[in-house]
Amino acid sequence: MFWLILPLKYWMIHCLPGEEDAPDSIQFPSFVVDMATERTMYPGLEKGFNGILGEIGCAELFTTIATDSKADTSAPGSPGSQDYNPLKPDMVIVPKTKAARAAYEPKPKPKGKKAASADATDVFGPVTTPASATVPSGPLPSGSSSGHVPVTNAQPDPQRPANAQPASGETSDVPKEATRSSRMAWAFAEVVMEIKSSDASFPFYAPNGELSTAEKRVQSRGQLAEYGLEVFRRQHRCFLFAIAIVRNKAAFIRFDRNGAVVSQAFDYIPSSRVLGNFFYRLFHVHRNGMSIPRELRGHDPTAELACESCTTLFRDLHKTRKNDFDPVAVAGLEKAATKGWPIYCLSIKSPWSPDGRAVRPDDPVETHRVLVGRPLFSSLSMMGRGTRGFVGWDLDADRPVFVKDSWRTESDRLHSELEIYHQLWSGQESQSVEVTHIPTVLGGGDVITGNRGSVQRTRTQQFVDDIKPDPPRVHSRIVLKEIGRRLKDFEHVYELGLAVFGALQAHQMAYERKILHRDISLNNILIVGSRDEAIGLLCDWDLAKTLQQLEDSTPTRGMRSGTWQYMSALLQRFVNKRHELSDDLESFVHIFSWSTVRYFLLSMMEKDAAREDNERAVSDVLMQHFDVTNTNGYAKYRMVLIADDIAMQFSASKHPFAMMRLELVNLLQEHYRSLGMTLTSVAQPMGRDIVRRKPRLPVQSGNAASPVLATSATAQTVGAPGPGSSSTPAVIDLTDDSDTSARSRAIPKTPKTSPLYTHAQFMAIMDRWLDVGWPALEKHSQPLKGVATATSTPAGSRASSGSRRSSEEDINTRPYKQSKYVPSFVGLGGHLSDPDEEEDEQDTMDVENQSTPKKTHTANFKATHDTRTPSNAGSSKGSRRSGKK
Repeated sequence: MFWLILPLKYWMIHCLPGEEDAPDSIQFPSFVVDMATERTMYPGLEKGFNGILGEIGCAELFTTIATDSKADTSAPGSPGSQDYNPLKPDMVIVPKTKAARAAYEPKPKPKGKKAASADATDVFGPVTTPASATVPSGPLPSGSSSGHVPVTNAQPDPQRPANAQPASGETSDVPKEATRSSRMAWAFAEVVMEIKSSDASFPFYAPNGELSTAEKRVQSRGQLAEYGLEVFRRQHRCFLFAIAIVRNKAAFIRFDRNGAVVSQAFDYIPSSRVLGNFFYRLFHVHRNGMSIPRELRGHDPTAELACESCTTLFRDLHKTRKNDFDPVAVAGLEKAATKGWPIYCLSIKSPWSPDGRAVRPDDPVETHRVLVGRPLFSSLSMMGRGTRGFVGWDLDADRPVFVKDSWRTESDRLHSELEIYHQLWSGQESQSVEVTHIPTVLGGGDVITGNRGSVQRTRTQQFVDDIKPDPPRVHSRIVLKEIGRRLKDFEHVYELGLAVFGALQAHQMAYERKILHRDISLNNILIVGSRDEAIGLLCDWDLAKTLQQLEDSTPTRGMRSGTWQYMSALLQRFVNKRHELSDDLESFVHIFSWSTVRYFLLSMMEKDAAREDNERAVSDVLMQHFDVTNTNGYAKYRMVLIADDIAMQFSASKHPFAMMRLELVNLLQEHYRSLGMTLTSVAQPMGRDIVRRKPRLPVQSGNAASPVLATSATAQTVGAPGPGSSSTPAVIDLTDDSDTSARSRAIPKTPKTSPLYTHAQFMAIMDRWLDVGWPALEKHSQPLKGVATATSTPAGSRASSGSRRSSEEDINTRPYKQSKYVPSFVGLGGHLSDPDEEEDEQDTMDVENQSTPKKTHTANFKATHDTRTPSNAGSSKGSRRSGKK
């Protein structure tokens, strides 16, 4: 997470909307706060904040509530649900609309059978938005900052005891008990606040200009980032304001998808003028009765709460139209209509496909209204792309669609995902996905607002002026025609193979068009159809680059791109390695290996052992070979070099899927041998005849590797380099996983002698094995028992090993994204980007290289789970692979 501290006056001028502070005629009430404990601070703070709201004329529109004791119940279900958030900010500013009050006001405890469903009440109806007026823009008028008080003591004294008696101005003339507690309502939060009674918990104490890494301070920063994340997940926002209060000191925060800009702390007890100006700039009502436009508080003006008729229509679609569309789309609509989640109407202005084919850049520009509710998945990171995926309803086309909402990196050296889709579909818009295996884009693009047609961008990077700032992020939405299942939801092992093969076909077609995907992962392959008729689609092309762009070694950001679990061992191991076709093909193999261990290995293990012990053993394999990041992919590197079979019990079953996977692993070994870095193992045939049917897919020249399976994990010899490779093989000490001596070694480009120089051999192996019968396998899709989860772990308290790129947590669900962090420090504040932060579903940093960090700071984030489980199916035969040319 990126934190940047600015002087208070500078922050007020440049981070708040509008130009003018509150007129001197407004006398803001003083704060009288009992600072004995956190809860005793609430009544005084609530009274002071609501007094300020009254003075600026909006007490009838907004209020301050204490929310620390009652969690939001707008996502009913098990605590393991990805949408369940047990954390609550201490206080929050919320509107007083009927729907908002129904969400946050305490409900009387029902008696009898009604108690079970009380919290599942749907409180979201149409909300009447007060009329708004545009705040004039321009340079700050002279004297406008006269209301600011001096910054005295920029950070609370860390040596001050937490139980110190109130100082001057910190009176105790308020009740000891907390004020009436309300329920948290993330969907309505306008400003969130974190209250602390101990100076040791002040999150932004920055001696020598560097943020403190003391545990309590790191936890406090993690909590604030978690609150910002949850508001962004529940609402449609461009930015968000928050306040951190520690005893008599307060600091303002402005979050967007590029980080957080923080003001220096100030003492709000002697004068409430600074807090008054903050609230005035965000909430005040003009003399003509017009209130500040909600977009100036960070709301996306292209997303409005749906009217009552549209809300009713959307919530009933899964029942009224269930026979008109694919069951997967109907199930998505049902989840989107979850009670307690507001329904929004998105206005998407862009070129739109007129007939359901892939959109062309020159198609007519139209504005489609798309209804969305609860996202199918959403980011687990405050900073980054913030990707959310919605199953929505296009009111103008009268059909379900999939909306991908994200914040892409803006750079002249990067193509947007929409531009990549245009290149992929160019000249074949009339083709079906059964041929292209690429999702059909119907419309969308960068989100544009205002009469001037400005693009929604982050602003945090604008305040970094003495180091090279990260590029801005631009808000983007693309609308897709297909609504598929995730690869992890395969119903039969043969369906898994078919889906990956379809994605491989799409990858080959893109490569022929000089485009490389660069993020092959379990998350980025969709299944459309079912069983023998299933096809795979390769989606999420937001990290794709043209082959010409890949020749440019200058990083866009200072981190690797790709999903860590499936990233090639060479990319993880060598910092100077360029991303090539061979790296993407290796990722396909890691998808098969990860899936083998996660879903099939358990059924092959010793039955007399305790189930929990077996599940823990499976989780250990996944963790060591795929999840661990502090060894720079050592276990995966070793696994490839010596064919260390991580699923020997499954391989011994001689199932076609196991045979295919091991043959592909051997292909990786041949590739590594061609690079001159081969520590090989004794290999011998399994002695099984391979049933081969006539291939249905024409393959390029090149012979498929024979099914020779590595059975020993002991390194025996150092293989000779292949033609055109490095003259000296890389001899790695495989007994020492701390060996990083070769990390900076230059890795040669993939030679033409490598079996991964083209798709041919890889595709031939898969094609051959998919033509034989695949018996059913028992799939273990339930969370692994005995594996610790972080469902209710407070933010900042969990140690993690990588940035997540998923809507779920650890090995029980989706894997995560890793981005190594390059920290540096800026002026009065710190640049805090966290290798442990949660990256999002379909999300990562768009970068090519890593740098050596100067220091490491962490601000960990909460992670959650999705416990949905796909079903198993019976036997399937290799009777069809769609998309054959």
